[in-house]
Amino acid sequence: TTSAGSGGGYDYSGVGGGPPDPHQGGSNGNGNTHPVYNNPAPPCDPRVNCPVLEDTMVENTPCEKLKKLFAPSPIGPNIKSIIENELQTNIPVNPSGEKGALLRRNSGGGTGHIIIPPTDKNMIKITAGGYVYSAIHTHPNDTYPMFTWSDVFTLYTINQNIAPHNAELASFLLTCQDENGAFQTYAIVFNNQTADIVDMILNSPEFAGMEKNKIAELKDDELTEKFISEEKGDKNYERAFLQQMLNTNVSLYKANNDLTNWSRLELNTTTDNTVDIPCN
Repeated sequence: TTSAGSGGGYDYSGVGGGPPDPHQGGSNGNGNTHPVYNNPAPPCDPRVNCPVLEDTMVENTPCEKLKKLFAPSPIGPNIKSIIENELQTNIPVNPSGEKGALLRRNSGGGTGHIIIPPTDKNMIKITAGGYVYSAIHTHPNDTYPMFTWSDVFTLYTINQNIAPHNAELASFLLTCQDENGAFQTYAIVFNNQTADIVDMILNSPEFAGMEKNKIAELKDDELTEKFISEEKGDKNYERAFLQQMLNTNVSLYKANNDLTNWSRLELNTTTDNTVDIPCN
């Protein structure tokens, strides 16, 4: 079923810029998150101290970029704590709703986060643009424990509207419980291995005149068919996602249990199995 988006407040934590415009994004069906476009935030919000920090966040590879999210910082948000204490704790007690967090970084290098309050339906607001360079969200236990195509659209929108000083930092994280009840954390990022296939799909003449979020919903239907097939078989939802995103510029990563490092998940097209490649 399709659910309408509902409200959400904001929690200011750490060092970051001012509040984003709280325009609504929504989500439907199996946790399909739809972001909204925001005007870029000002270079530095006068209400916060904007320290000039050594810029160590911009890295060349997805592995390096994602590892920075888990790196301890005396100023920035503790991503491990946010995932374990703010988001994962909500999943068992909120079987049909989502919760999330926005990760923000101002032009002076100051970072912070905003907690997106839990919803009671398979939806959540994502504010894309300005200081936001990444976001984290949950999937409830009545949905599939894997990204949707609309989640890919969320990553696309964050990347399209990211502030210039956060260029190359876009990522989108999912934390959920797998079929055995174990918590898992995934990330999707863009790579430079192919052309921007996602942009080509969203701007294809085949979908001329159609809103991009509606295109994402059509692609969700294709991915859902793969999830249904996995549900009846091995329940390898990672494989289903990788099959759908094969030969695109989207890479899938999985965090280790301690939330200290990542592995890239790839599809072995000969065996049709997933392969973990640890980040060094």
